[in-house]
Amino acid sequence: MEALIPSPAACEVRSVIKFFNAQSIAPIKIHRELCQVYGQNIMSKQMVRRWCRQFSEGRQSVHDEERSGGRPSLINDDRVELVQQCIMENCRFTITELSSHFPQISRFLLHEIVTKHLLFKKVCARWVPKNLTPEHKMQRLGAALTFLQQYHDDGDEFLHRIVTGDETWISHFTPETKQQSMHWRHSGSPVRTKFKQTLSVWKVICKVMCTVFWDRKAILLIDFLPRAEMLSSLPDFVCPAVVFLRLGGFQVTVNDRMALRGPHLLPFLRGFTHLSDLDLSLDKNSASSTSSSPLFVDDKALTAFFQTLSISFRTLQSLKMSHWRICLDDSDRTLRAVGRALKTCSLSYLKVNGLGVSDSSHKGSLEHLFLQTVVANLSYLSWLSMVGVSLTPGQSMAVGKCIRDRFPGTALEVSAKDVGAEAVKALVAALEDGVLDSERASILIIIIIIIIIIIITTTTTTTTTTRIRLYYVPG
Repeated sequence: MEALIPSPAACEVRSVIKFFNAQSIAPIKIHRELCQVYGQNIMSKQMVRRWCRQFSEGRQSVHDEERSGGRPSLINDDRVELVQQCIMENCRFTITELSSHFPQISRFLLHEIVTKHLLFKKVCARWVPKNLTPEHKMQRLGAALTFLQQYHDDGDEFLHRIVTGDETWISHFTPETKQQSMHWRHSGSPVRTKFKQTLSVWKVICKVMCTVFWDRKAILLIDFLPRAEMLSSLPDFVCPAVVFLRLGGFQVTVNDRMALRGPHLLPFLRGFTHLSDLDLSLDKNSASSTSSSPLFVDDKALTAFFQTLSISFRTLQSLKMSHWRICLDDSDRTLRAVGRALKTCSLSYLKVNGLGVSDSSHKGSLEHLFLQTVVANLSYLSWLSMVGVSLTPGQSMAVGKCIRDRFPGTALEVSAKDVGAEAVKALVAALEDGVLDSERASILIIIIIIIIIIIITTTTTTTTTTRIRLYYVPG
């Protein structure tokens, strides 16, 4: 219970005890009243009984009597026991936090109780390289038993055949530590300063991966691989037989530190020269989860992805990039570069379900601009799936106008599920306005719009499903 009057003076508490004792209230009830107002740790029951007895015997003063000797110690067995109970409830306490539970004791006395009377000392947790799961421990136990059995069968000859390897990051530049910069000086010598060194540049440029292999006798191999060559030194391969490649939710983990997913996998797929269907979608649960970091594609990664797509994957017809999270710093420049790369692509099917595009500087939503860039630059597009893409009515109208102006004389099917009923109405209105304003066109455009809206109403949620097929027929 929180104290209504925190940190009261000792004479104040004794005055309250004297007042209740004059009314012939039992000491246990007086202690209960004190705890309700001043907190649980204001005074022990034994001390309340002692003061009641003194006031009943005729004592009038509520102040401490002057003594010829030193001050009596505030450390007693009851107080030590209370401190130990608080420590057992929270072993990561600080003396400041502990003093809030015992306001009548100084921080110095609390530190003395903890260290000298209770013999506690503060230590750090032991550092271990990895937190092994029970499955990992069983695997290591099985491997150890296999080695022991092999050693029992072959003897020392088996130890000569074991080769062990490990890898670590090392740097060409090692900064001087504070211990190494110490020097002898007189009391009147000027103060020497040491500037803080930033290693962010060295971490990128000068770090290399050191791989070491050794056996029982000596080191067999030491190899140094620069960081820039780690991902570019893969062996070249050509696999023309693979036409469909589904990597949805797939990721490559490098040294338990870096995960390659989505667009970062494309440079490793150049050997698949005849791909027609590529799925680089992310898992929906991992993209929206707060426990696992989602994939954020920046300007450089997005531009490099579509440039690689236009150069090395000319035969690709179907691309799935659902649940990507794109965060752009310079959206205008990046989308122009993406548009130039899309002009040379032969994509006819594009799936961008659950796509999220944002502007890091203005914190705005740019999904409509990305869709307009795709529609305006893909000449062979026949199917666009944008299920779950968040669009406002104004943004949907802009996308509808882009579709209307870009695809005369062709058929385009747009799958728009869970984008909102108002957004779908705005999209249809933009297409219908295009038909009414095209009186001077040399061809007759007939738009057949099939809208299937299924609304399932439950007590908590409402789901809207809409599919639009747009057929443009020359007159």
